[in-house]
Amino acid sequence: MTIRRNPPMARARRLVLAACALLASSAGPAQPPRADATAVAALRARGKAMLRAAEPALFPREDVKFRSYDTIAATALHGCGPPALAEGMVGLLDPAKYKASVDPAGLAFLLPPLVRYLRLYPQCLSPDQFRRIRLWLEQPLPIFTHGTLNHALMTATSLYLLAEMLPDQAWREGRGQPVASATMVSRYRQLLLERLANGLTHGHSEQLSPTYAPVHLVALVNLRDFAADPALRAAAEVALVAQIAMLRADARDAFILPPYAREPNRGGQTADWPRTNASDVLWYYYGTGDRPPHQPAGPMFMAMLTTSHWVPPAALLALGGEAGSYEIATRTPEFSEWARDGAPQLYGSALIAPGYAIGAGNVATAATIARPTQAVAFAIRPRGAEGVIECIAMPDDRASPRQQVWRYGSEGALVYLPGAAPSCRYGLTPDEIVTAPDGLWLRYGTTAVALRFAGGTARYGEGKGPADGGPVGLVSLSGERPAIAFSVATLAAGQGLAAYRQSLAARPIAYDAASGTLRFRATDGRLVAVRAVPPVAVAGGRMASFPSVMLDHAPVPPPAATGDVFRSPMLRIGQGRFDLRSPAGALSGSIAGDRATFAVRSPLTAQAAPAAGSR
Repeated sequence: MTIRRNPPMARARRLVLAACALLASSAGPAQPPRADATAVAALRARGKAMLRAAEPALFPREDVKFRSYDTIAATALHGCGPPALAEGMVGLLDPAKYKASVDPAGLAFLLPPLVRYLRLYPQCLSPDQFRRIRLWLEQPLPIFTHGTLNHALMTATSLYLLAEMLPDQAWREGRGQPVASATMVSRYRQLLLERLANGLTHGHSEQLSPTYAPVHLVALVNLRDFAADPALRAAAEVALVAQIAMLRADARDAFILPPYAREPNRGGQTADWPRTNASDVLWYYYGTGDRPPHQPAGPMFMAMLTTSHWVPPAALLALGGEAGSYEIATRTPEFSEWARDGAPQLYGSALIAPGYAIGAGNVATAATIARPTQAVAFAIRPRGAEGVIECIAMPDDRASPRQQVWRYGSEGALVYLPGAAPSCRYGLTPDEIVTAPDGLWLRYGTTAVALRFAGGTARYGEGKGPADGGPVGLVSLSGERPAIAFSVATLAAGQGLAAYRQSLAARPIAYDAASGTLRFRATDGRLVAVRAVPPVAVAGGRMASFPSVMLDHAPVPPPAATGDVFRSPMLRIGQGRFDLRSPAGALSGSIAGDRATFAVRSPLTAQAAPAAGSR
């Protein structure tokens, strides 16, 4: 009755519902085989458990960055609820509220849940609330702007979907100039297709960020669920599958292996290491890791994924990110906008084994090495939340180019340029620990870790640890050019650190302080020599920081600046496509122009997993 007294609002509500119906009937590219009913039921059950566990933390959280996602979660659990719930969502559109958010990009975070609320729960809004939403959309908005990658993707996908849903809406860009819905749909369509295709060719700077990569999924799942354009909806799904698969393949117990960019530096230690947004994503899709349903301290991003009706491909949900031992090579670019190519920022080399994982990387950075980078470069993780060992070059920089690393299987070297102040953090709860002037030895069950020091003096103490984990052990090295040889091994049942230290003593390290060269005999008997060298010039007027490495007196070349973005036995991403294989089959996806396709076939094998000794 009220709707009939307000015909424009009735039409707006019908447009929302009609757009949802259109998704079911729109033809699109061929679809990959979907997960079966059993896998989907398990997925939905985990999603429901996450929403229920989070419920005590949902309210009162008034900041737009939290309240918007909390409203999606609460509505998913209880329906429209009291009128105050919908009114609270609409009230978040007050510019004073999102400008006062704890995050300066509060508006970017508000937009995706607004779109999801309009699409999934239009029945919860009164005609007057629809009118107020449309009136708010007439104010100047950040149309066609960028910001960080996750901000750009959240804003672009949301404004595209709103313009597609409301073709007669009046819009104004930031300077007040009018923009037609048709213009927004056309231009955003092109920008988004180019951005998503670029990610499969060159990657993006947030692709492995435990904090920000999952935020990309918030935007992509909206686009996959609600875009009326078949090509853009298909491209969103290809990108969605590639991003989830990359997180899965790069994880040990839902711990994303370094190196990765865009991880905030907070006194040299991320506040929630190793429990992150990525841990939630991996628990939801795979039931893996040490972070089951909980009350979130940050935004309830998972409400966006758990309320999606998207059924992932069977091959994706069966992807075995922790099966056996395998090696990974990664290339992470620096920040770039839309389809522009970002120069390589981090080169990674990781090993995942049954009882542990090693993530190691080197930095391609600006001409100066004085600026801290927002990244993490090196960590060893035995199984268990308290087992992370992280080494850094500077107290406030977790990926300084002053630290250069080379991994050879389960061992390697950390060498440092002058001016570095190396330190390593480690959990205080190993089963066995030995601290000595020449090294640190740790045992977690049958996994043993050795850090052998050269060229410096070791000082032991306690350092700042994760916010939820208390203090950690800290060993700092002083000296002009210290170096560390690291090694990880699986011990025989009943074996302790004494036997492991004795086995390493048979392969002593040698250090030439004058040249800064660390030498050791690898487990396979080969002679390794690693030396820190000043950053070298690379394309684009930039500098890259790699050590000089000799293997049996033969030089090992630095990693290539082109080629695959991510390479492992079960997943490859690069050259405009992804190829994954799992027990449920092989799946490929690509985006080229306005065509996004899936193919069920054997994955490419031209480039195998990185050989031991990749750096």
